[in-house]
Amino acid sequence: MSSVTRTAAPTERSERIKLSHYRSTRAGLRSADALNIITQDYDEGSRLLTISGPVLQRLASALDDTMAGGLLADRHGTVVDRYFGNAAMRRAADDLGAVIGSSFTEERTGTNGLSVPLETKASTLVYAQEHFLDDLKGFSCYGVPIVNPVTNRLAGVVDLMVADPTAPRLMASLLEQAACDISGRLLSDYDAGIALSVAALRNLNNRTKDPIVLVTGEFFVHNASAAALVSAEDAEALREIAGRLAHSESEQLQLVSGVDITVTTSPTEVDGSVLLRLNRGQTDHPTKRRSTSKTSGITAVDRSIQQLAATPTDSVLVIGDPGTGRSRAARHILGDTDITVIDAALDDPQESRQLVRALSHTGLSDGTAILIEHVEMLQPEPTQAVIDLLRTRPQVRLVVTATPSFSQRPEIEYLASTCSSWLELPSLSQRSKDFDVVVEQLLAEIVDSRHTPAGQRPTVTRATVQHLRSLPWPGNIAELRSVLSAAVDRRSVGDIVVSDLPERYRRASAARSNLTPMELAERDVIVEALSEAGGNKVQTAQHLGISRSKLYDRIRHFKIQTH
Repeated sequence: MSSVTRTAAPTERSERIKLSHYRSTRAGLRSADALNIITQDYDEGSRLLTISGPVLQRLASALDDTMAGGLLADRHGTVVDRYFGNAAMRRAADDLGAVIGSSFTEERTGTNGLSVPLETKASTLVYAQEHFLDDLKGFSCYGVPIVNPVTNRLAGVVDLMVADPTAPRLMASLLEQAACDISGRLLSDYDAGIALSVAALRNLNNRTKDPIVLVTGEFFVHNASAAALVSAEDAEALREIAGRLAHSESEQLQLVSGVDITVTTSPTEVDGSVLLRLNRGQTDHPTKRRSTSKTSGITAVDRSIQQLAATPTDSVLVIGDPGTGRSRAARHILGDTDITVIDAALDDPQESRQLVRALSHTGLSDGTAILIEHVEMLQPEPTQAVIDLLRTRPQVRLVVTATPSFSQRPEIEYLASTCSSWLELPSLSQRSKDFDVVVEQLLAEIVDSRHTPAGQRPTVTRATVQHLRSLPWPGNIAELRSVLSAAVDRRSVGDIVVSDLPERYRRASAARSNLTPMELAERDVIVEALSEAGGNKVQTAQHLGISRSKLYDRIRHFKIQTH
């Protein structure tokens, strides 16, 4: 594992620049736009800033009396330090607005030596004419990401700006050595055991191209090959294996993706620290095979529905945003009985009168099932009739659905309070843990409705599920169903891949597109905790066992929307 990324081949570099220009355009920038620099607060006591000082001083000395210099940005793209070869270069940077505290994210400043490594976690050379904004085309620049060698997370970016890039290889060599020095200094923050373990990981990584994982204490460190292979669920299984296998022992494992691997331990000479080498396929060792797949075909929401369906004397209020599956949940709760369905959203005076008469009728038999959709839109007279029915006829099975705004009407809020059970349906964005199961269920419903033969039923690849999980889904399950239905139209048999989705759903969410499986898992845990706490960050931090400042840091890092 290297703390810096190798210099990209010309085709890789060109593709990276092209994609950065595309993202800049999508962010609403135009090349002729003036450079719009804003300054913001940053951590003046950060470890990155403290340990980088001597390294940047050496860079400035190496560039003495040359028209060159550079910037150090933190992981948020905020410039926290600078270095220059001469005063002219310093003035040029000042004129551009590249000052301490300035923000150089891709959304704000387009393609440049800071923004591209921030987005891609890859070293990138940007020639003068390749900058997206015309204001930046006076210099060529080379940017290198600084990666924490233990957590494998981006700590910042250091770049070098020159007026004449006559020796790009020299630029790369000089700057990558500086980034490596800074990364090595970050390692000194950890105890000697962790430092030795990471050194063992690097040594093994230099000898093999296999996926490698280091399990030590609270850390789970991996090389790039492992990051592309291992999910959060797999990580838990690998921790268990690391805890029970002796050195050089092996065990078979089937990853959540369905890939079979052989896990072999390697010594690190540090107690409590284990290196795991992951090989695809199986060996001849008599090992135990186990699966980490947790897909059971049923979600937490399904279990709640089943429990409510099993208590037919309960009246139920089903609450959820549009598209979360309120009607589906209500009908599953009521089961196979004949159901009288009233939709209050139709706002039909005649139907309202009929509803009042129906609910007031003394001949309603026990077990009669009534479903009232959009109860928050119910007229005052039938609202009172529903309340009376709930109080006087508990044997009549009544389920009502509502959006969270039902509490804005006192009489509807009172009606809700008389329901013996409430079922609150989460939005799809809050269901990251069972997203894959939801996709499976919806796909099964779609193909069942089309009477697709068993041998011709399409499936959704794991990569496509991960991509779908990264999208925002404001229309919730209804929107996802529509997208899957369109994909089935394109791919009626075989694997549904990203290119089978409608065009606007093929683009990944910027908030999740560059995260490793472990980072995705961390982001999902934070999103879920925020949801459970109603957005209260103090309660969320307490629940997660972290400080508020740490929570705010992770919210910014993962670009989580909190309002």
